[in-house]
Amino acid sequence: MRRLPLGWLGWVGVVFLAAAACDLDRGPVTPPLDGNGKSEEARETAGALYLRFVHAVAAADTMDALGPFLEEGVRAHVAHLSPKAQDERLATHKREEPDQVKITKEAVEGDLAMLVLSGVRAGKAVRGKATLVREDRGGWRVRDEAWEK
Repeated sequence: MRRLPLGWLGWVGVVFLAAAACDLDRGPVTPPLDGNGKSEEARETAGALYLRFVHAVAAADTMDALGPFLEEGVRAHVAHLSPKAQDERLATHKREEPDQVKITKEAVEGDLAMLVLSGVRAGKAVRGKATLVREDRGGWRVRDEAWEK
């Protein structure tokens, strides 16, 4: 059997094809789960992901537990915090997150979603807003949230 010489351009092509067949950061690319080419994650609405995030905050022992819900930039920022700063951030988040969170309005434009929220903190009705972004695999992630004091 005769092998063809690849040269540097040939090796670039091999690497490119390997990268295209595999998401190098996250392992092999998984096939879509439905006939429309969307993964289960991509079919979830921004509001549904946000409500799962609220429940995850209540159950979280560490900021790592919230990682799957956070935008990549937010995850990177949290990863650079000291363990003590991460614990303080989680404690603050748990303290400020209201009970009975509801989405009163959800507006999606492209890969950006804005949620208008309502909840109850210390027996008082409060309002809030959350911004979510759709990341590369089509799933929503929390970029920011803010509640009335």
